[in-house]
Amino acid sequence: MKNNADIIIAGAAPDTGNAGVTALLESTIFGLSSRGIQNFTILDNGNGNHRLNRSYSKQITVNYHTLNIGRRWYKSTNLINALLKQQLGLTSPFTDLLSKAAAYLDISGGDSFTDLYGTKRFNQITLPKRMVLKAGIPLILLPQTIGPFKHKKSRDIARDILKKSSLVIARDQDSLERIKDLVGSAFNPNQFILGLDMAFGLPKASINQTSLKPLYDQKPIGINVSGLLWNDPQNAREQFSLKANYKKTLIKLIHNFAEKTDRPILLIPHVMPEDKTENDLVACQSLKTSLPEEISKRVFIISEYIAPQTLKGVINECCWFTGSRMHATIAALTSETAVSNMAYSVKSKGVFAHYNNQNEVYDMRELSTDALVDQLFKSFENRQKIKATLSAKHSAVMDCWAFQLEMIAQTIPHLKSRGKHYA
Repeated sequence: MKNNADIIIAGAAPDTGNAGVTALLESTIFGLSSRGIQNFTILDNGNGNHRLNRSYSKQITVNYHTLNIGRRWYKSTNLINALLKQQLGLTSPFTDLLSKAAAYLDISGGDSFTDLYGTKRFNQITLPKRMVLKAGIPLILLPQTIGPFKHKKSRDIARDILKKSSLVIARDQDSLERIKDLVGSAFNPNQFILGLDMAFGLPKASINQTSLKPLYDQKPIGINVSGLLWNDPQNAREQFSLKANYKKTLIKLIHNFAEKTDRPILLIPHVMPEDKTENDLVACQSLKTSLPEEISKRVFIISEYIAPQTLKGVINECCWFTGSRMHATIAALTSETAVSNMAYSVKSKGVFAHYNNQNEVYDMRELSTDALVDQLFKSFENRQKIKATLSAKHSAVMDCWAFQLEMIAQTIPHLKSRGKHYA
């Protein structure tokens, strides 16, 4: 394999408006470029709005390749078109790309390798993986949540993919246990490992010289408002079986902060797609307008899309942070900012456990609104202790992230002989 062969990165398209997904991509490129990889091809959705920060390395080459699913199967960028051509022994832009690649690194959006989101999404996530394996290209599943898989057919497909992958990294213990259950006696601890979300390694940018320089004279309380949960609360309540009322929780929490502290409150969107349905900025603006004027004037909003590295810097300016978007809270964890997570699924607890901070994950499926508000305010009051816990674990966590990068690099054929290089 040639040293300049492309590394394909899938499942982390930079044109989604989701800062968490882009953070996964930037962290991956940052880590691998430090190990001598220079050529990357990123699978995207064809939106053309690439918000990728490449300031950390000017030596790399980044290309984009569109592969999407939809009814227009006759288009060369359509996944079904590429699949059919591969089955017939014909070439397509995607199979041609695979033929020139050193390895295919797949993140699955961090948490989409499951059948919980329906058949279409499951096929979108798994069909490219199966094509990669058929093409004989090393498939590396970067740190992600694996499963759960409710249906037998899904389990069978997932089992086959996992067994044939060159390396599979689970980002939490529950995922690793699901892998063990799926592959059974084929479990190999060198092939299936427990790792860290790739965004743990995202560099933090300073905000001192930007338009985001604070307008207030003390560190604010930071809140990520999730458009997924705020903009259609009835659907969110039914989809995730929420016990706590998300809107009432945030409104009551901010009232508490306004009454019991003199700190400013900063609302920080993390997902800003063109579709307003799940847009966090829309949710932030709605929350602010729902507050009384005397409280609203203490509430600020990050009202523009900013790169994940800068967003991490903004979150680090907060004295305490909470949110439901997991990658927003990962930015706080890894910048040693006191943080709690308002969870609507199981995925956050395992991630917080890497910092011994799993007790700061508050499950909205189990807690009432008042109980959740009470726990979050206690977390704010306990912020110095939380920060100390994060700081005590940070160095060891980053060592694990560096080791994980080495495992990935050593699995790519043309890098196996290069020797170890830790960030």
